[in-house]
Amino acid sequence: MIITIRQLTFIITMSLLASMPILAKENSQYLLSEKNWESLSEINQLLDSGQANAAITKLITLLPTVQNKAYDTAVTQQTLGHAYSTINDYPKAIEVFRRALDTNALPDNVNHDLNFNLAQLLILTKSYQEGLSYFNRWVKSESNPSLDAYILAGTAHYESDQFKSTIPYAKNIITLKPKYDETWHLILLNCYLKSNQYQNAAVLLEKMLHIQPENKIYWQQLLATWQHANNDQKTLATMELMFTKDLFSPEETKQLINMYLYMQMPHKAAKLLQAQLEASKLPRNAKNMELLGDCWLQAKEKRKSLDSLNWAAKQSGDSNLFYRVGQIYFDLENYPQAIKNLQTAITKGKLTQLDYAQLLLGIASFHEKNYPQSMSALQQALHNKSTKVQAEWWLQRIKDLKI
Repeated sequence: MIITIRQLTFIITMSLLASMPILAKENSQYLLSEKNWESLSEINQLLDSGQANAAITKLITLLPTVQNKAYDTAVTQQTLGHAYSTINDYPKAIEVFRRALDTNALPDNVNHDLNFNLAQLLILTKSYQEGLSYFNRWVKSESNPSLDAYILAGTAHYESDQFKSTIPYAKNIITLKPKYDETWHLILLNCYLKSNQYQNAAVLLEKMLHIQPENKIYWQQLLATWQHANNDQKTLATMELMFTKDLFSPEETKQLINMYLYMQMPHKAAKLLQAQLEASKLPRNAKNMELLGDCWLQAKEKRKSLDSLNWAAKQSGDSNLFYRVGQIYFDLENYPQAIKNLQTAITKGKLTQLDYAQLLLGIASFHEKNYPQSMSALQQALHNKSTKVQAEWWLQRIKDLKI
């Protein structure tokens, strides 16, 4: 999930003066000279009528004439910044707003608003850290930050990869928004994930799913979150809900089957896989039939596992599968079938457990009183350390029979 600044809604609410202030006499330090007041009033009329470029020209001409009056200079720069922002020339707007602040000639409430204006423009132009510095100045003396203010700061933190710092802003934005805002829910989710706060991420996703219960992406993210948190019980529960809601593809259903096996629930795994195969939702191929055989085998249903593994062995011709079938027949004391499958496995070659196949073949042949075949197989099993001791024991038994 990638959220960029282009997906966020900015409302640049420039709280600049619509008309030039003439304050009361007790605040005479903030009075403009009459001449400059008239000039700035005319310029504001130009701005109000959409003639920003003409206003900028007049303001640039006016600035040298007011340089000896700190307040007049500051107000002129402030108005010029507003004019530049009107034509989207944000770098120049930022420059003159900074100058206006640096004069220290404006009233506190105007400086307060200018800090916010600068924060907005700097963040909008991706100067996030500097923008946040102005925002922090502003928020210290702001008793009631607006939703837009939280969006501004949250965006700056998020876009500069300060994910933990984004979290409180995102939570406030979600609380203050009158309706469900998916973008900010996703931003908060991403911040939790980037900060390895998987429990919080999962709780948030569950809330999001209450609003959009059929959103497959949310379900997939919830599943991945519980997996990252190594919470097997929640992972399984989420998988089961997704399966119930038909949000799994047939191949994805195998994840649930494997999870049942991992959680030592082989009966559930076997029944689910068998149902999927019978409904033709999964193909009846060697791989899936081998998995079904494994499920029944783990469920200690050896006879049921034989049907699947036999089918898979014959379909694939895999020597290792024939060995497994022979091994199960051996455990069931069906020695003729054990011999048949073990011989097939050995003949086909590429057997990963050839030594054990030879040992089992020798023992099964012994039980069927085929002693020459038993001796031949057991002598082969002597060549491997893992089967040598058992092979010697069975060979001694044959020798003791004095055949």
